[in-house]
Amino acid sequence: MNEEGIVPNTEWSRTTFKLSGSHKVSDAFDISGSVNYSNSGGVRPTGGDKSIMSSLSYWTPSNDVNDYEFPDGDQKNYSGYKSNPNSGFIDNPRYFAEHSTLKDDVNRIIGNAGLSFGLTEWLTLDYKFGADYYNDARERFVPPNLDVGTQVNGFLVKEQINYRQLNSNLYLRANHSFTDKMSGSLVVGNQVTDVKSERLNTRGEGLNISDFRSLANTTNIFTSESAMLRRLVGVFADVKLEYDGTYFLTVTGRNDWSSTLPEDNRSFFYPSVGLGYVFTEDLGLANSEWFPFGKLRFSWAKVGKDAPAYSVGQYFEGDSDFPFGSVGGFSKDTRAGDPNLKPEITTSYEVGTDLRFFNNRLRFDLTYFKQTSKNQIVAFPVSNPSGLSRYTTNAGEIESKGLEVLVNGTPIKTSDFSWDLAVNWSSVASEVTEMPEGLDVIEFANSGFPGVVNRIQEGGELGDLYGYTFEYTDNEELLIADDGLPTIRTDTLVKVGNALPDWQGGITNTFNYKNLSLSFLLEIRMGADAYDSGQRNSIRNGILEITKWRNDEVIFQGVTSDGSSNTTPVRLNQSVYRSSTRFNRASEILVQDASWIRLRNVRVSYSLPAKLIQKLPLKSASFGVSGRNLFLNTPFRGFDPEGQQFSAGSNTYGFTGLNIPPTRSLSFSMNLKF
Repeated sequence: MNEEGIVPNTEWSRTTFKLSGSHKVSDAFDISGSVNYSNSGGVRPTGGDKSIMSSLSYWTPSNDVNDYEFPDGDQKNYSGYKSNPNSGFIDNPRYFAEHSTLKDDVNRIIGNAGLSFGLTEWLTLDYKFGADYYNDARERFVPPNLDVGTQVNGFLVKEQINYRQLNSNLYLRANHSFTDKMSGSLVVGNQVTDVKSERLNTRGEGLNISDFRSLANTTNIFTSESAMLRRLVGVFADVKLEYDGTYFLTVTGRNDWSSTLPEDNRSFFYPSVGLGYVFTEDLGLANSEWFPFGKLRFSWAKVGKDAPAYSVGQYFEGDSDFPFGSVGGFSKDTRAGDPNLKPEITTSYEVGTDLRFFNNRLRFDLTYFKQTSKNQIVAFPVSNPSGLSRYTTNAGEIESKGLEVLVNGTPIKTSDFSWDLAVNWSSVASEVTEMPEGLDVIEFANSGFPGVVNRIQEGGELGDLYGYTFEYTDNEELLIADDGLPTIRTDTLVKVGNALPDWQGGITNTFNYKNLSLSFLLEIRMGADAYDSGQRNSIRNGILEITKWRNDEVIFQGVTSDGSSNTTPVRLNQSVYRSSTRFNRASEILVQDASWIRLRNVRVSYSLPAKLIQKLPLKSASFGVSGRNLFLNTPFRGFDPEGQQFSAGSNTYGFTGLNIPPTRSLSFSMNLKF
């Protein structure tokens, strides 16, 4: 696979090789194994502050971004003085992409070996051992004439990451029929996961030759090294009972021991119970055409989760300037963790029903659930006077509840043509019911000067966004100052939105006509809010459409301090749009509705007819064309609001804008079976 990125001078490729096999040693003994090797990597674009995307948020479209370089290789930058095109303080995004690169080269091997031994007709022993290893070599280069590199005269970073994960899984499986109507199964097992990673980072600053990419070309070199070990050992059991295809019971239990938790808290147990009742069996409707299947279900479960490695206590790190001068030593890390840290525990229950009609051509699946997450493990920022930057502890209690609806149907079905329709809808609400002792607020992300913050507090919800707003009267009327402009209140943060949707859903249509198939998925997400981190830059530089009113005279709708309607005209100009006290720090401007409707997937495929296949040395052959993200409708002013500024797995919601946006893609496939 070889892909060219949407950002110039970016690419990504992957080569894979897989070998697998199995052998039946005897009627009761099987062995199997596989190995998968892949090499991937390329040149990736940079995101975040002082990146291609932040430069693009400043750049005016009236200057051609592709006219970026002088014949001698210097950057063309038109954001400075007209007499000197290279005096600008905003990097040309195209020059940034061409000359500042982020490369990676990943070699990965995944292998596993397994055996299965039938002890009796109803008892089987399975064992599988797996290993996942990769080496990730990264290199980032920044020349001296880009803003991010000017203070140190350019820099080069080389990083080596080695990762190894070993997995051991042992299962003892039993299946037994007690009577003609009653049967059951039992699985007991053991799982061991062992993870080791090493990271070596070398940064060279001060380039002697501006475009020579070698650490030997730098005057100051800094090296950091880190390693991580983590082990999780678990034992588990799963019991299932069924009576007459009508009554179902499932009971599970698991106990884990984690190396990342304190010794007194590293063992945690979590069980589950599930009940099912197919009531159409008792009602004698199983063979009916109009209502052949109806099931009620209930489940209760606990799920445990351990902490990231080294989250407990405080560690030491190397310090080249401690205790003094050029004499190195070790100083305490600015990150610390609760010595009594507990595992996260999520307790949930759900009730639901599965109803099918008209020979299973119409199906309704309805689920209501409620879950409580207690002792969530969070690393939150703390004040600098404490000597710490972050402290990891358990974060109180969060309660969530929601409703999920799934409708499947086949409106049309003939010998040559069929139409299948699937509709799903869900809505989830959450509430922070308890905070850790001594903590009123936990902050996950802070935009800094603009003031938008993602945080939680008691009584709030996951995904809450806070920020500065215009000043309002007690009657929620916009307060206008004597000069005719509103004023932003920056002495307090108020809730201005929530990053999680009120509801979301999808509609999938699949049409089949003989050997031709067409399917497409339409997704909908309504009620979410998002903060675009690059938007304020664009407002201050007059790039966005909301700044198109230039030198127009307007009257802001609101009231003055004496309660009368505002009648003072003002002229919209650069000073208004660039003002952080009157316009561009207001969350009414910065936080937007991030709802969307998108055509997520479209696929057309064709299978060769059986008559033609018989004439070829093939068992089957099919060809397909797929498209992803082909259409997007959203009130959001920036790029696709689905893109997130922070990586997956982060506790941060609702920040976007300086990331490389999601892309539209087309792919072609061919599947031949011999």
